[in-house]
Amino acid sequence: MTERISKRLPEPNAEAFAPREWTDGTPPIFSTLKEGRARIDDIDEQIRFLLGKRLNLTNDAARFKQDANEVPAPARQKEVLDKALSHAVELENLFPEGYLELVEATTKIIMSTCIGLQGKAMARTRLIT
Repeated sequence: MTERISKRLPEPNAEAFAPREWTDGTPPIFSTLKEGRARIDDIDEQIRFLLGKRLNLTNDAARFKQDANEVPAPARQKEVLDKALSHAVELENLFPEGYLELVEATTKIIMSTCIGLQGKAMARTRLIT
């Protein structure tokens, strides 16, 4: 995956102070790029842990489905996406432009991936007789 990232592009100096500012006067969130990257790394770690917890729950939900045809659950997908977008709209003013698109895209990717993995988890279940 990392092989696709070009090594020819210049890297910014992560220790330097910002040479740019927001034209609308938005205050900075961090002092150096290094600090910002560390905070992003912390959030990414939390996201990965929460994704694992979500996958555990998604996989366990396979036990409640009669067969693999019930795995996609389109009504549930719509409910999850609608809830995510509704909540994102409530928070939209707290975050930069693109927040709604990010929430929609990541929600769809998470659901699609979990549906595929839940289908595989189904293979490790059997009907209770």
